[in-house]
Amino acid sequence: MSDFTPDEQRAVKLALSLSAGEIEPAEFEHDMRKLWRKLGYAARTAVQGMASDVVTTMLRDDAGNTPAVPGSDSNEPSDAWWGAMAVETAPIDATDTANGGQLINTAAYADATVRLTGDKLRFVPGFGWFEWTGTHWASAPDRYSVAFSAIDDTAGEFRARGMTTQSRLMGVQRHRREIAEAMQYKRDVMSPADRLNAAPRIPFRNGTFNPRNGEFQSGVWYPDDMRTACVNADFDRSADAERWTQFLTEVFPDAADNGEHVMRMLGRALTGDQRHHVFGVWYGHKGRNGKGTITRLMQHLLGSAVVMPDVRLFERRGQAHGEQLARLALAWLVIANETNEGVAMDDELVKRMSGNDSMNFRRNYLTEVEYAPRYTVVFTTNHLPEFTGTDDALWTRLRAVEFPVSFAGREDVDLDERLKGEADGIATGIALAAHRAYAEGLPDTASTAAAKQKHREGIDPLSQLEGEVFGYAEGARMKTSEFNAALQEWRRANGESRTAKFAPKQIKAALERQGVKVVTGRGTRYFAGIAAPSGPVAEGSGRVFEG
Repeated sequence: MSDFTPDEQRAVKLALSLSAGEIEPAEFEHDMRKLWRKLGYAARTAVQGMASDVVTTMLRDDAGNTPAVPGSDSNEPSDAWWGAMAVETAPIDATDTANGGQLINTAAYADATVRLTGDKLRFVPGFGWFEWTGTHWASAPDRYSVAFSAIDDTAGEFRARGMTTQSRLMGVQRHRREIAEAMQYKRDVMSPADRLNAAPRIPFRNGTFNPRNGEFQSGVWYPDDMRTACVNADFDRSADAERWTQFLTEVFPDAADNGEHVMRMLGRALTGDQRHHVFGVWYGHKGRNGKGTITRLMQHLLGSAVVMPDVRLFERRGQAHGEQLARLALAWLVIANETNEGVAMDDELVKRMSGNDSMNFRRNYLTEVEYAPRYTVVFTTNHLPEFTGTDDALWTRLRAVEFPVSFAGREDVDLDERLKGEADGIATGIALAAHRAYAEGLPDTASTAAAKQKHREGIDPLSQLEGEVFGYAEGARMKTSEFNAALQEWRRANGESRTAKFAPKQIKAALERQGVKVVTGRGTRYFAGIAAPSGPVAEGSGRVFEG
């Protein structure tokens, strides 16, 4: 609407209010009569798309010869509806000289297309068109293809009814685009972005599983749930998952609770449930430890609903561009693979992604949209993500799982295929874990709490500097210049000169979080509460001499 004049913007807002039931038709018509002649083609199309019945009545009353288009409560349009549509869609006795073509009643054609095909279409502002597959809503790959397919189907219906002129006009490319754009505003196909994946029911190939009550409905799917993917498996409580169970035991030999936790985290991804604000960090310092196997399995089960963005999106030095965030918008599971060692993460972005906070982004040709993510974020990495915050808002959300076993040199080369063969049993087990997670959440277990503490200690820069560069001492002070010189020498001696984790700014912030403040005395700046470590140490130990 940014290109509309103030009058045009007011007209569209009136139509939106009417569509939402906030104003009565009489009030809308009264105000619209004053605005109609001031509206350009695009604005008129938008208004007609949202309020076609009232606008048609208004124009009919003004012109005295245009009948309204009646609706129908039956599934199949009535003969009376077809008769009215034949009149409404007849070519207008005027020529569009600017575009060298015949004028049509775009809103009427859009009405007809939505009436005949609208149960298979949805338009979501900021996301574009979706098409019902029978199990879920598939996002259109481009701007017009889904709408054009519906227009073609409608043209075929017109042709079958002997309305050959209308059918021919629907094949004109300019008209097709106009009809497609008018369809976007129709109440029966427009859906707000916050409905996407908001319902927790999980569509499988053979029906729908409800994680609220643990019940499965065979052969039933829910278009109103607006789920945008379907699990590539059948729900079957009797299906085998023996190799998967063995795999979890091999990966977590001393932490059986990790297997249940991973299942719940994956189940949460299937539901889109954001009541429990959590994200995962799955780490293991050795390669071939099982994380990649789980990733490939989920890609097999969820297809494009598993998104692996460039990990730089999550780094503080990066920028969360709208296009990058848009790529994640329809994901169920976001896997950030292999964070960069020593690079600070964007704590605030991770909290927003895991906290059901709204985010703004824009996808290609579409308008900017505000959307609360429904996906689950998991970092799978050998290097611990460098979260710099110490506040509970981040660390209470983090669920850490350590993958301690390496299978390098003894890999089961057939494992991926064997797990695909157990897809029904594995997916069913994940759905049942989602049921448990829906009821009980994803609390830390003994193993995940220990892995989180290990993670937190592993990325704490002060734990490595204490005793090497400084020591805590109540009432003591250390010149900031001396501290920075000692820090610089420590970084050089330990090969950390280029690591952001130990940059002076990061260390200063970490000290402040521990209550160490910068004070000034007689023109000299000090860190209050720390002192240089006492006593010289052997050269090469990584420690520095007291200044």
